[in-house]
Amino acid sequence: MNKIFDNPYVQAVIGGLIVSIIWSVFSRYIPFIKKVKAGNKSQLLFFLSILLFFVPIFTYVAVYIGRQPLSLPVLLITIVFLLISFFTGVIAYRIYFREVDLYFFIKTTQAIKQDKVLSQDIKSCLCSLRRAFHEIEKEFDLHFRKGQRVDLKQIDIKKGEQITRIPTNFDENKITTTLEHEIYAIYIKYISKTAFSNGNIISDIYGDTQSINTEVIQDYEYRWVLDPIDGGFHFVNNIPLFTTCVALQQKDKSEDWMTLLSAIYIPLTHELFFAIKGKGAYLNTWENRLPLVKRNTDLSKSIFYFEFPNRETYNRDKNNNEEDKGLYVTSCNFLKDIFNKVAKTRGFNLGSFGLSYVAKGSFDAYISLSGGTSFYDSAAGILLVEESYKKEQQNSRGFVRYELVDSKLDEIKQGARILATSEGIFNEMYSDKKLKEHLDKMFPHIKPLRKIK
Repeated sequence: MNKIFDNPYVQAVIGGLIVSIIWSVFSRYIPFIKKVKAGNKSQLLFFLSILLFFVPIFTYVAVYIGRQPLSLPVLLITIVFLLISFFTGVIAYRIYFREVDLYFFIKTTQAIKQDKVLSQDIKSCLCSLRRAFHEIEKEFDLHFRKGQRVDLKQIDIKKGEQITRIPTNFDENKITTTLEHEIYAIYIKYISKTAFSNGNIISDIYGDTQSINTEVIQDYEYRWVLDPIDGGFHFVNNIPLFTTCVALQQKDKSEDWMTLLSAIYIPLTHELFFAIKGKGAYLNTWENRLPLVKRNTDLSKSIFYFEFPNRETYNRDKNNNEEDKGLYVTSCNFLKDIFNKVAKTRGFNLGSFGLSYVAKGSFDAYISLSGGTSFYDSAAGILLVEESYKKEQQNSRGFVRYELVDSKLDEIKQGARILATSEGIFNEMYSDKKLKEHLDKMFPHIKPLRKIK
């Protein structure tokens, strides 16, 4: 028997069998070593761990088969390699658990059958945005405690290769944070890798900017709407309720902008909401189609999310000195009449958060009465609500009405009043005489419900 093991060919076969068995076990039960284009760092560490694990095994097998005495240096080398392999494996696995959602999202997205709605370009775009949110999540975790109000001149905008030029129309007096510019840079980094990189970029911190490319595009078909941090007031005051939003829009035949896809990430809850026009809205994975919570059709059991009227709302309206004519007074009267008709009300002055949770089904309605919900805050959330419905749930279709504060101004540069709810709740509100009167004043362009196909 020993003569058989002394044969070098037999030793090679045994070594090959050991490698094959270990590799088959790992390839079956460890999904991230498969061909998924994500997590290069964890994969590299994991393979290094396997390599370092094989060295002492082969050393021991060679010594045992060769019937050589196990010397102290060989024993020490074996122990050292095993320890290094163990700690490298632990680090790789910790990184893997932080990135596992990214791996599986990319894998499942790539596996979806291509159709007219979810084309290869849209799928690749979703994967790029998912990588961006993974990087943004780490930035939020790292910098939230450092969130402070700083002037743009104090920020090293050119730090790193991913920070692009500052648009010439940027207001240097705008209160902002370093993290906002870093998140903007991450968006640019990954948007530039999509098929829609030639579109225009508009953002809450830079306004209406040029294309990512150096050339100026006058008549562009696509545009990206970015809000690096929605809820900046919360952020700088260490209130951990803020979001980051992105939406891709396309110009249709009537020269209006239609949102193709959108995403909102909430760092506090690690929730990523995303929606595709005509394909539905989802939370984190393709399995969690919104709404997750069955929506109420009874107004008395519903939970409403409000953006309450404020001093700015009052000062904006010249008719507030006349009884029941100003929108501020109308908003207050609406609140007085709605409070005793619903179960609960909430309000955090965060448009993207409210719209996301209406899409999720946690809130039954989002109503902005302040007129301060910006275009950047709502562009992504509106598509989420419109696409969040299930055919088997009666009256669950998303219903959104968007009313600009001043119809003569550009919609990007002003606030809006927004009503977002389900078909059933809207019908019940509109059937109430008093509520209908208030709604007609606040949303004068309300039209019949638009059916979502």
